[in-house]
Amino acid sequence: MTIITRKGSTPRLPGTRMLMTRDGRRFGTVGGGFCEADAVRAAEGCLASKKSCILRYSSVPGSILPSDIICGGSLEILVEYLPADPYHTRLIGDFVRLRSLRQTPVMIVPLPDGSESGRVRFFIDADGLARGIYPAIHHTQVLKAAREMKRPDVFQAGGMRFLIEPSPLKSRLVICGAGYIAAEIAPLAYHLGFEVSVLDDREDLLSADVYRGTERIPVTSYESCLQALPVDSATDVLIVTRSHAFDLQVLRQALRSPAGYIGMIGSRHKWKTLSSLLLEEGFGDDDLKRVHCPVGLEIGADSPEEIAVSIAAELIEHRALQ
Repeated sequence: MTIITRKGSTPRLPGTRMLMTRDGRRFGTVGGGFCEADAVRAAEGCLASKKSCILRYSSVPGSILPSDIICGGSLEILVEYLPADPYHTRLIGDFVRLRSLRQTPVMIVPLPDGSESGRVRFFIDADGLARGIYPAIHHTQVLKAAREMKRPDVFQAGGMRFLIEPSPLKSRLVICGAGYIAAEIAPLAYHLGFEVSVLDDREDLLSADVYRGTERIPVTSYESCLQALPVDSATDVLIVTRSHAFDLQVLRQALRSPAGYIGMIGSRHKWKTLSSLLLEEGFGDDDLKRVHCPVGLEIGADSPEEIAVSIAAELIEHRALQ
C-alpha cells in the first residue's frame, strides 16, 4: 500500500508505504486510523484476487469518512499486488543492487485503470535505460520528470498514469569516534534509516554489541581517516572523538569533502577556538558555516542519550530539507 497523492493535511506524505504479506504480517504504516484500516481490508482482497486498485479518501465537508477524520485533506492510496515471481524477484534484486552501488534508479509503477492489461513495474537506471517490461513511452521524458521530483508523484504519459518513485542517495552517517555519544547515536540513526559507519582507532570499542548492524571501520590515525571513504553530498559526518586535536584533524578532512552535513561535539568556546585556527589555515567563512557546533538541536540535552536525540533530530531536519 502506497500513498500516491495528497492534498491539504494528511498524516503522511506521498511515497509512504506499508507492506502486508499473505500471512497477515504488516511492515510500516500509511498513517493509521480509518484510512489504514480500510486499506488493510482492501489489501486482503488484493491478495485474494491478485488485482491492484486505488483507494480515494477525502475529509473535506460532505465526504463519506467518519466524523473523527477532520484533517481537511484528501489522498489516494495504491493497493498493489506484488507477486514473488521470477520477473519481480529479478527486477527488484537489480534495483536494490544498483542502490547499494550508490546509484539512483527510478522505479515506475503503472497505475490500475480498470483494464486487464497485465502491466508490471519497471525501472529506469541512471543512464536512462529501461529495465524490465515497459510500455511504449518516452523514457527520457519520465526520467526528466523524476529528476525534478523530491518525492514520489503521479505522472501521465502515453494516455497512462504512472507512479514515479525517485530514489535519491540514501543518507549515510559517518561517526568519527566510538565513545559514549556514538554508542547512543549509532543505533538510533540506523533505526531512522541512515546507513551508519563508525570509525575509531580503538578496536575494542568498535566490537561492542551496540554497533551491530553498522559498518565498523578501525583506523590507525584520525589524520587521514576519511580519505578512503566514499564521501558524497548525501554523507553526514559526525565528529565525536575523544580529543579536540583529533576532532580538528577530522574536521579539516570533512571540510575538504562534499559532505552534506558536518556536525562536531563541543562547546561554543571550543568552536570559537577551532574556527580561528581554521581561518588561519586558509579555510573561509563559507567553509565554517557548514559546521554544526555545538551539534544537535537546542532541547536542553545533557546526558549521552539526550544528546543523541538532539543530534538525530538535527540529522532528520537536514535530510528533510534536501
